[in-house]
Order: sequence, then C-alpha cells, then structure tokens
Amino acid sequence: MKSFRSLWCFCAVFACMFVFLSSTDAQQQDMSKGGIGGVVRDPSGAVVSGATITLTTPQGARSSATNAQGEYAFGGLTAGPGYSVTAEKPGFSKAKLSDLAVTINSKTTADFSLQIGQTATTVDVVGSSAQSIDLASTSIGATLDESLYKNVAVGRNISSIINMAPGVADSAGAGGSNPSINGASGLENQFNIDGSDVTDPGFGGFGTYSRQLGPLGNGVNFDFVEQVQVKSGGFEAQYGAALGGVINVQTKSGSNQFHAAVYGFFAPMAFAVQRVNPNPALVNKVNYIENKSTIDYGADVGGYIRKNKIFFFGGFNPTNASTAEIADPSFSNYALGTQYVKTTTYNYVVKLTWNITDRHTIDASVYGDPASSPTGFQTGLNTVQPPLPVDTTTEAKLSYGSRTWAVRYNGTLSSHWLVTANYSDHTNNFTETPLASGYEIEDVTLTESGAGCGCITQYGGIGYLENFVSKSHDLNVGSSHVFKFLGGHSLDYGFQYENQPYKDNITYSGGDFALPNLPELGTAAGQTVHGGFFVRQYEDPNNLNSPIILTLNRGNYSSPDINVGSKYTSGYVQDAWTVGKHLTAKLGLRFEQQDMYGNALRYVFGHNWAPRMGLIYDPTGSRKSKIYGNWGRFYEKIPQDISIRSFSDESSVIGPSYKDPGVGQQPNLSAANYIPEATSGQSYAFQGGPADLELIAGGTGAEFQDEYVFGYDREFGNGFTFSGRYVHRNLVRVLEDVSGINVTQALAGVPQQYVVANPSASLDIFQNATPCTGALPKCDPNTGFTPVTCTLCSDGTPDGFPNPVRTYKGMDITLGKQFTKGYQFYANYTLSSLAGNYQGNFRSDNGQTDPNISSMFDFTNSDGRLSGQYEVGPLETDRRNQLKLFGNKSWKAINFGLSWNIESGTPITKLLDHPAYQNAGEVPDGPRGAYGRTPWQFPLNYHMDYTIKAGEKMHINLIADLFNVFDQKRVNFYQQWAEINNEPGTPNPDFLKPTSQGSISAYQVPFNARLGVRLEF
Repeated sequence: MKSFRSLWCFCAVFACMFVFLSSTDAQQQDMSKGGIGGVVRDPSGAVVSGATITLTTPQGARSSATNAQGEYAFGGLTAGPGYSVTAEKPGFSKAKLSDLAVTINSKTTADFSLQIGQTATTVDVVGSSAQSIDLASTSIGATLDESLYKNVAVGRNISSIINMAPGVADSAGAGGSNPSINGASGLENQFNIDGSDVTDPGFGGFGTYSRQLGPLGNGVNFDFVEQVQVKSGGFEAQYGAALGGVINVQTKSGSNQFHAAVYGFFAPMAFAVQRVNPNPALVNKVNYIENKSTIDYGADVGGYIRKNKIFFFGGFNPTNASTAEIADPSFSNYALGTQYVKTTTYNYVVKLTWNITDRHTIDASVYGDPASSPTGFQTGLNTVQPPLPVDTTTEAKLSYGSRTWAVRYNGTLSSHWLVTANYSDHTNNFTETPLASGYEIEDVTLTESGAGCGCITQYGGIGYLENFVSKSHDLNVGSSHVFKFLGGHSLDYGFQYENQPYKDNITYSGGDFALPNLPELGTAAGQTVHGGFFVRQYEDPNNLNSPIILTLNRGNYSSPDINVGSKYTSGYVQDAWTVGKHLTAKLGLRFEQQDMYGNALRYVFGHNWAPRMGLIYDPTGSRKSKIYGNWGRFYEKIPQDISIRSFSDESSVIGPSYKDPGVGQQPNLSAANYIPEATSGQSYAFQGGPADLELIAGGTGAEFQDEYVFGYDREFGNGFTFSGRYVHRNLVRVLEDVSGINVTQALAGVPQQYVVANPSASLDIFQNATPCTGALPKCDPNTGFTPVTCTLCSDGTPDGFPNPVRTYKGMDITLGKQFTKGYQFYANYTLSSLAGNYQGNFRSDNGQTDPNISSMFDFTNSDGRLSGQYEVGPLETDRRNQLKLFGNKSWKAINFGLSWNIESGTPITKLLDHPAYQNAGEVPDGPRGAYGRTPWQFPLNYHMDYTIKAGEKMHINLIADLFNVFDQKRVNFYQQWAEINNEPGTPNPDFLKPTSQGSISAYQVPFNARLGVRLEF
C-alpha cells in the first residue's frame, strides 16, 4: 500500500504542475523527435527581438518570431538532414543558414548575427553554424546517422551501429545485439524504436530472445533507420529502466520529395575464408561452424500523399542467412557431412506522418521482423558417438519475431507549450517444434567407466522446450514549458504506464507419461509429466558391474502453461535552469513502480525514487563548449523471467529411474519398468508445489546503481568536435533469489527454501542452522544440523552472504568531423576497468540467462566453500582498452570508407564446478583474471562504393565491403572451466585451450566480403 500511496502522491504533484504551468510558456525535447533553436543578435551583439524566423523542412515550412531575449525554437521535428533557417527584420539583411540536420532527443543550435542592410538582400551566414553542443543535456554517448554508417564497413543491422559508440563492448555471450554498455551486462539495456519500448520483456534483450538460443532478431532493419542514438550515461529523468544504456532508434519518414531505392547485398560463403576449427586440439569436441552467409534484398519508398500535409515511408527487406556446420569426426553425425541451418527474415516497416497543422503532428508506424528456420540442427550437430548410429532427433524448426505498431502525437498547444503522447503495442513470439518427439538422454557411462574424458553422448530428442508470446501495451504522455524566473527554465514532465502480459509454455520433448502411484513419489505420485530429460548411468557409479539405469533428471508435472505479467508505472519531472550565458542546472526526479505477478505470487517493487542532479557550464558563453557533471540513480526494469521461475509453480521430481532399454534406444516408461527408490539408490528431490514456492522477503526492492559523470565538450570550426568524459558506476543493490543454507548443509540434506531478496553482508532473514549432535527437537540426526523451525525469521546473526560488487570506471575521448570538403570521421578511445563479484543479469562464466535469479546467491558462504565466487576482481567483460575509428573520403564518383576496432583482451579465470549443483564455470579457483587475458584484436574493415549516374534523379551504387582485411584469426575465448561439467574434481583436459562456448566463438571471424548494388531514384 505504501508503494501505491507514493505513486498517487507523485501523480498529484504531476497534476498540480500541469494545471499551474498550462498558462505559462514551454518547449520540450522528445525521444523520437528533435528541435532547432537559437539566438538572433545584431552586429554589436545585442539580441534582436521580433525577428521573423522561417524554418524550411523536408515536410514543409514553419514560421515563428524571436522573443524579448532574441530566442526562437522549433520542436517536434523529424530527425535527419535537409533543414534551413532564415531570419529577417526590417533594417537588417535577411540571413540564411542551410544544410542543417536534426538529431533525435536533442536541439540543434543555429545562432544568427544579422547585418545592417536591405531586407531583400539574403546573406548566407558566415562564421555561424549549427552546433552539436546541447547545453541543456548531461547525457553521454553518441548519435549516429546513415551519412556515416552507410559509408563504412559495418554489419547490416542495428547492433553493428550501436557498437560504434564509445563505452559499448561485447557482452561475452548475450549476443551482438545485446552489448555491455559502460560495465553493465548485455541484458540491462533499454531499446526504443520511434519512441516505443521494444525491449524483450522476458530477458531484457533486443528483439526476440530465447533462453536456449539467445538473441534471434532485432525488430527493424538497417536500411529503414534514420538515426541511432546510444545514451551510455547521464540520462535525463525521462529515461529509466536501464542500468546499461538506452538506445533510441528513429526510422525514416516521408517528405515533400519522392525517393525510392531497390537494393541487394550478397555475402556468400565463397566470399569468406573458412573458419578455424578448434576441435583438433580438444578432447571434448564442440560444434564446428565452417562458415556463414547472408543475402538480403529489398526496396523502400517515401514521399507525400498530400504535399506539406501527409507523408509516407515503407520498406520491405527479406534476409536469408545460412550457417554451415559439420560434426566432429569423433561423432556419428559426421557421416551427414556439412549441414546448413537456414533462416529467412521478412523485415518490414510502414510509416505515415500527418501534419494536421504546423503545430500538430501525428505519426503512425508498424514494423516487424517475422522469421522462420526450417527443420535443422538448431542447437548443434554433435550428439552421439560411435558405435551409435547417426542421430537426427535433435533437429527442430523455429518460428519467431516481433511486431510493433505505434501512434504518436506531437502538439504545440501555444507558442511555447509542447505535448507528446505515444501509444504502442509490441508483440514478441518464439516457437520451437522438434522433428521427433523423443526423450533427450544423456549417456555418462563412458565418463563413469574412467575413459579419461568428458565423453558424454546425448541423443533421443531436443529436451528442454520453452515457447512464449509476450505483449507490451505502452502509454507515454509528456509535456514541457520554457519560462523565465530568476533565469530561464525548461521544465519537462511526463508519465508512462506499461502493461506486459507474458504467456510461457515449458515442456520437455518426448511426450507425456504417468509416474507410478507410489508413496515414495509423494505429491508426484500418479502425476503426468510433460516430457523429460534422462541420464543414462550406472546404478552404482563406483561399481561398473551394477545395472545401467535411466534416471529422470528434468521434467515438470505442473501445467506447462505459465501466464505471468508486469505492470510498470513511472513519472518524471526535470528542469534545465539557465542562469545567464554560462550556467545551467539540470535537476530531475523520477518515480518508478513495477507490479509483477506469476501464477502463484505477486509483488510490487515500489519506492523507486531516482533523483538526477547535473551542472553545465559554458566557459565562454559562445554556446560552443561546455563543462558538465551529473549524479544520478538508476533502477532496473525487472525482466519477466523472475515471474516465470520464482513467482510461479513448477512442480517436478528428480530421481525416478527406469530399466535401460539399451544404448541409443528410447525408454519404456511404463509402471512395469519403474525401479523403486530403494533399488536404484537414487535420492528423490522434489521441487514445486504450494509448500515449496519461492517467497519474497518483506521490504525487498528493485536493483539500482549510482552513477557519476563528468565531461567536457567542444566544437571547433569546419565541423570538428571533441568530447572527453569520465563515468563512475557503482551497483548499490541487487535483486536475486537466495537461500539460508550453505553448501555443506545442502549436501547433508538440510531443506532449502529459496527467497527473493536483496543479498548483502548485513542481510538477516533466515534462521541459521548450526552443527550439532543428538536427536530432535534440538538436533536433526539425519543432517547433523539444528533444525530450521521457521521459514523466514531473523535470528540476529547475518545469514552469511557477501556484499555484491560491480564497479565501473571509464574514461573516453571522442573526436569527430561532420562531412565537409569531401570527408568525415568519427573516432573514440575508451580506457576502463570493471571489477566486482557480480556480473549482472547475464553470467558469462557459466552462460546462465536468468535475470535476477541466477545461482550466484543460492547458498550462503558460512562454510567458506564459495569464497572464490565472491572475491572481487576483474569481471568477465572487463576490456581495458578500446579504440574505434570510422571515416570516409569521397572523390568524384568514388567513396572510400574505413572502420577499425582495436581492443584489448578480457580476463581469464580458472573456474570450478559448483560443489552442490555441480554445474561448470561457477566458482573461481584463485583470483579472477589470474591466468592473464585473451589477445588484443584489431581487425581492419574496408568499404568502397562507386556511383553511376543513370539520369537526372537516378543513380546506381556499386558497393564492396571487406571485413578483417588482414585475415586475423586470434583467439576470442579460452576454456576456463577447469573441471568437467557435473563432475566436480574431474580435471577438464581442455582447460585453457581455445574453444567455443555458447555464442562465443573460439577464434575471430576470418576475412569475408560483401558485395552490394543499390538503385536510387
């Protein structure tokens, strides 16, 4: 109830401000639009009031006048080039400033110095220009438009553009479209397209994200994008829901000029050097990708339906991607030869813009990326070893993608009052359909027999299946005012409500089967299990003469349909208060609340007050430089994974065993083949049910971090700019599921109760069990520990968790030059450190995708067996040095482009199996990074295009992109698991060898090329 009182309090303040300020003057910056404004002066430097200002745009003209301070402003402008401004007043010559560009969520500054003369005389302004320094913002990052990224060699996707920005690094496993931004994990960013939130509700990724397969799509294609803005720190109060970065993508719009393009880009495998195969040096072979290819083609068209009033833009761009892989010769599936996993994606966008008047505009857009992949080896070919025959039961087909439609209103209700309202509906879905519905079986008998390797064979079926449909219904309303009171104020405020229902379906392949109705199976007796994953093992691993059995390791008997959801509410107020020509104070406050529910529990993460305080100083008053600093608090928007796995009931039993039908065969799961618990020797573990639901500790709050930003920006002549920034981020509070027992107690059989909480060294929510001797009630003779008599109760002793730590310190320097005199460049260097014991929502060490419910704090460390896990050191994505260089030079009909990403390596840590779960990659053995770092990489990419004029308004571009020109094949990743998965104490013979893991390849992608042709008219 306190959370809701806080919300109503904020709403009341918001409403009062709206009523009070509706009669004052204002202007707003919009995350999907931009603005142009400036000051008009006479030759003496005095301001000129009452001057007529005419703005010519690609969608018509607007007019305004300067106020008493000589200021003018135009808001709600479509991002992109093609703008010009004229200023005129009797007694002065008319002045014109041309070739202006508008940037999303920013104001282009265009100042005038009028010369005395005849009004009929037009003077192109000399010495004045549009400035890229936004004196009202403390945010850092980059805004990238197609004038740069289409003239250099980068991937044809939004993620490649994002990675051009400073502070953006590879996430080490969360996928290229989910980078690590200023130290956060790859699943802690927010993505907006045309002002609509398109972040995956389930895991926090970009586009469609699967727990098993990772990132699969990103919602809109490269050619439909006008600008990409990466906010990597210092966000204004209108932004929240991210601990990494905020990415704003603006799609193209129509104009008063018709424009169309038809294009095709071809990167077949014949244009690439075959990839390095790590398997010859490995004992435990990995799936080997020989090569990849992409071919995409499409068309887009934009123009007007009614000139100056109604505009349209549409595009369609199918993409065909293919991955060629072959099983290692040690696996039976090698006999299949090269297999091709193909994916077809139909990217599309349609956008309409209606200028109702020059003060009121409505944008409506729909875009999506439906994709399908026919039956193939989606999760790899290596499944069975000889003498088992070829196994195709791990094949499946995929269908996935997103669709978003949005309507956005921008209105200038008075000369200085602008209001925006946006509603969007975002749908995301993923469906995996197995070729064969067999039970997945993992055969560990070779390992148990002492073969000296982790020779584990898997066959029979896909195993885990998780299909979902998610929706986001998002409403945003914002308003802004500019007024004078002890200086100038630009006051913004807004409100957001987002409803995200999520339907998840979790099963295992193999079909339903019934468990025997026996007392030893407890609440699982007689229940129907929806598919299963079995382990083929010796009944007694220490006795190879004992029978081989099949043991159920995974499989739920609760309903596979899990309906969960989240209702996210936020509001903000922020003011840019300018005192004189030099100083601006940026003060803001954001309130956030998230109501999350599963099929069993519900919890409101409230009280999320996020203040932002910044200062901006213009040392010269010329509006060409600024020194600034900002402190802010930022809260995570919690992904739905916690609702699916912690707030819902998943009931299962591990341990029931059945007679072995023979190697390579499917099990007979009839009651006649069931092996009683006493005979099999397996200890049954029960999960789920009302008595085993996860709990939520009272007072648990959302995860948040504090951030400090300091910087200096300077604009020089001829389009040159300089930025230097320092960022310090400290993760203050984390949200995770925890339990009150240590590893020793868990192995002794002490019951484990998971609780969602904020782990820290001072947390005391459990009754601690201690070693004892004797009998009940003071001692449990079966475990040797005092019994826990209450579920959640403080006993005055901290539970034994460490303080979670994640600290990022980064300095970046950026140099840029706009395209003038036939060339442009953009370069940035980042020096940073990322240290701690908690990576965040994605764990690179064990590859776990479970935001806020990882295995990190599942046990206390009161017995010291997890000390290595909690030692502070360089984290997995700590990349100390990054230098990114981009630029192009045009000469007549030829354009040359260059992109060069130079980066240092990431730390290498020796990782042991978890002593209780036995999962690999969990616990560092020795300091983090003690085994050095992966090598530096510096692939050079080259672009060239040649333009052929085919008519007055038609031309053909012939394009060539060459990637990794010098064919570097440096190591990306070394195997850091020092023990075989699920075999604690068994050394991994591949430790420190180059290997692939998840989406991380062992080596760099070698030389490859892409050719393209583009007809524009």
